[in-house]
Amino acid sequence: MSKPIQCYDLPSKLIKVLCDHGFAFSGDLLRLSPEQLQKVTSLSLDQCSIILDEINSTVRLRGTNALQLLKQEVQNDGSIFTFCPPLNDLLHDGFPVGKLIEVAGESGTGKTQLCLQLCINTQISEKFGGLGGEAVFIDTENSFRQNRLIEITQNIESRFSRDDEFTSDDLNVDKVLDGTIVEYCYDWTYFRAIILGKLDKIIEARPKVRLIVIDSIAYLLRYDFSGAAKARDEIVWEICNKLKILAIKHRICVVVTNHVSYDPKVDKTQSSYYDRWGHFFAIRLFLEKVEGYNKRKGTLVKSLLKEANESIFYKLGPCGIETTDDDIRTHSTLPAPNEVLVQSEKVVNGNSSLS
Repeated sequence: MSKPIQCYDLPSKLIKVLCDHGFAFSGDLLRLSPEQLQKVTSLSLDQCSIILDEINSTVRLRGTNALQLLKQEVQNDGSIFTFCPPLNDLLHDGFPVGKLIEVAGESGTGKTQLCLQLCINTQISEKFGGLGGEAVFIDTENSFRQNRLIEITQNIESRFSRDDEFTSDDLNVDKVLDGTIVEYCYDWTYFRAIILGKLDKIIEARPKVRLIVIDSIAYLLRYDFSGAAKARDEIVWEICNKLKILAIKHRICVVVTNHVSYDPKVDKTQSSYYDRWGHFFAIRLFLEKVEGYNKRKGTLVKSLLKEANESIFYKLGPCGIETTDDDIRTHSTLPAPNEVLVQSEKVVNGNSSLS
């Protein structure tokens, strides 16, 4: 049955091009090859392939009722735990699958450490609280460290080995290395191609993928994108919308890290491009250093699952993100848990392995 082209999960920009060239219904495209479509529309071959893959492989309409949307939002298909129980509680039992999540913070707050730990914990067997899945790590600023991934895995193995029921089948270094797909991406064009096209193929080839990490989402926007602000905002919408679709459709936890900057309008430090993509995220987590202490603080900025503006404390340890040794909130000099520290000067983008 031929359906209006607007019924399919395609970027609005591509839908407009198709309509402008007379392709108003899916039936108009069914017998075309990517090369034939490219010749008519002047779109790239990759874009034509994405369009035809969507048309030929799905009959799913965009339209859905409010009850279905509500069920999607609250559906619990599992979550990825961390080794910081207060953080798990803050996020309502860890990082939930089926959701798009932002983790923002300056360099040294542990964003990459958290992402590496999530890549590992995703692959722990279900018997020990993991998902028995695999992970995709998209690295835009050379932050992925294989030796640190191995080190964290070995430390987690050591921790679990105290349980007599734990075996190497539940977690081991080779399993983690094989189950972590890394995509290095150093220019905006390739990054966009990965998100809009290649991720679908990776998920099809590796159906056990339960986590996608992007470290970080703002870096290439800031340093490699040279277009106008309107064009940038359109691409941001296109990418975030695609990530949200992937999360819901395949029940995957999508975690993106972000830089921070000081915004004089609101007199505080917050994630970069805060207003442009905030509505796409189900959860927004803000990480920061606590001056004078070897601890960090995480604040829940937004959540669909619980009340925001609650904070917890954590440290960076052998397993990545871990619980603090003591409750430093008892010190009178410590900022209140729900107070976001204002740090002037910033636009932060460090490449530290602890970022």
